[in-house]
Amino acid sequence: MQWAAGVFGVVTGHQAAHPAPAMHGGAVESTTGTLNELLDRAEPSNRQERILTVAYWLQVEQGHAEWTSQAVNDLLKDLGEGVPNITDALTSLVARRPSLVRQIRKTGRTQQARKRYSLTEVGRQAVRDLVSAREDRRD
Repeated sequence: MQWAAGVFGVVTGHQAAHPAPAMHGGAVESTTGTLNELLDRAEPSNRQERILTVAYWLQVEQGHAEWTSQAVNDLLKDLGEGVPNITDALTSLVARRPSLVRQIRKTGRTQQARKRYSLTEVGRQAVRDLVSAREDRRD
C-alpha cells in the first residue's frame, strides 16, 4: 500500500500525521529553530557528527520517529555538505558500540533496499553533548 502511495503521490495517514518540514527562504523551519541554527550550535567536526545532527533534527525537532539515509543526505546536500556514501557512514554508526543509530526496517529484499533508521538514546545524547560542549566553549 505504501509503495503504491509513493508511486502515485498519495498522502497516507502516516505522512499526514508527520508532514515534511516547511521551507522558508531556503532554511528548513522547526519549532525550535532551523536546521542551520542547530548545525551552527553543534558545530559538527566530521561527517558522522553532521549525519547525527541532521538525524537528531529530523527525529527530535521535527518529530519523525524514523528517517531514511536519503532524507538526511538530501538535507545535507541542500546545505552543500552531502555525503558521497551515506549508507557506509550510517552502517558505521549502527555498528558502533554503544550504537548511535538503529536500523528499524528495510523495504525490499536487495542490499539497495530502502532502510529506515532511528537514533538511539545514546545517539540523541551525543548530539546534545555536541551542542552543550560548543556552547560551553563560547561562554
